[in-house]
Amino acid sequence: IAAAVGVSTLLVILLCYYLINGPEDVSQIALPDYTVIPADEPEQLDTDPFAAVTAENVLLVLDSLTPLEAYHSIMALEYYWEDGSMVQTAEVWSRDDAVYITLTREEGSVQQMLLREDGAWLWYDDEEPTQMPQRPVGDLIGIPDYRELSQTSVVSEAQYVTLAGSSQTTCIYLRWELPEGRNLACWVSPETGLLERAVLEENGSMIYRMQQRSVERLLPGDDAYQTQFLLPGESLEQ
Repeated sequence: IAAAVGVSTLLVILLCYYLINGPEDVSQIALPDYTVIPADEPEQLDTDPFAAVTAENVLLVLDSLTPLEAYHSIMALEYYWEDGSMVQTAEVWSRDDAVYITLTREEGSVQQMLLREDGAWLWYDDEEPTQMPQRPVGDLIGIPDYRELSQTSVVSEAQYVTLAGSSQTTCIYLRWELPEGRNLACWVSPETGLLERAVLEENGSMIYRMQQRSVERLLPGDDAYQTQFLLPGESLEQ
């Protein structure tokens, strides 16, 4: 319950922040089709004993996933309130010892964060980085931690689904009923172990939505694997 309340509180805090600081007139960008249709058992999982995902076995299925060790992802984060909405774009470069994040708001301002074993930094646009406390990536960009939530809160529904669109992505769908009339739904990719989509509703109205736009694997030989995790002014030789 504590984790469920924590996730709900985090998203409400983020929503309040944008209500206070967001622009008065925000135009909404077009996002991919959100239609979800039930999926047959994925071909690549036909011999898997967990091919039929249920609320009872979904934790075992999630534990069997192997998340990407290093990746670059781009996602849209949407916030809704009574009189408006806001969308920002998050980019995440991640490897086992470092994470670099950019959050771009619709008016063009860019917030950047770098988390490494030797510290964590925050800066805006071309400003000098300032140190900040180490925090989980999900907390920094407002993405629910489905693994933690699944361990501490009861999953009310789980199944395989296919997200309609050009890619026909197959996902593990999970849904929780949270306190204060909130419902959280997450779509997890079996291939990457990452969230493809998350939706938070309050009393039947959507107040938050996350949509993965692209995910690519990073390899040690890639330039981004090395250079994206440097502070401004640093070099690989340092």
